Amino acid sequence: MHVPSAKLLINILKYKLFLDLNYCITGCMNNEKTSFFCISLSCKFKMCLIHFLVFSTFDKGNNGCITVVEWVEGLAVLLRGTLEEKMKYCFAVYDLNGDGYISRDEMFQMLKNSLLIQPADEEPDEGVKDLVDLVLKKMDYDHDGKLSFADFEKAVREEKLLLEVFGPCLPDIKVH
Repeated sequence: MHVPSAKLLINILKYKLFLDLNYCITGCMNNEKTSFFCISLSCKFKMCLIHFLVFSTFDKGNNGCITVVEWVEGLAVLLRGTLEEKMKYCFAVYDLNGDGYISRDEMFQMLKNSLLIQPADEEPDEGVKDLVDLVLKKMDYDHDGKLSFADFEKAVREEKLLLEVFGPCLPDIKVH
């Protein structure tokens, strides 16, 4: 059984106090207010794009505001979710336009910041395009040039490290 560390529990309690105060005032949290929690938990998703995508995934009402229920449901998946729930969550984060597929362009946008650019290297975008091609070769089982949830799920079940292939979007929780 996975037991969260004392530090994690203290941070969650601190944030609950913040959440209670904020909810009493506004009834919801916006994107700026959730970034406080990410910093206090030392989450891996500190990149602006990924933080925005995580927020958007929590915001089921698509109103730019996370209610307490949305927040708790999102945290439940992040902290205690099954592999199935985490796959659905990560896929939703990576599906930038919400069309049910992770396109070549979406992969490119998410992977663009993951490569270290060396001065003598070729054009950096070429390296990202090569990486997208490798990902498609590994994960696109129906060979349609984009990833459906079925493609993503099959690849992750075969190799769990592919769950966060397009960038970190789950917290880095270590049990001591």
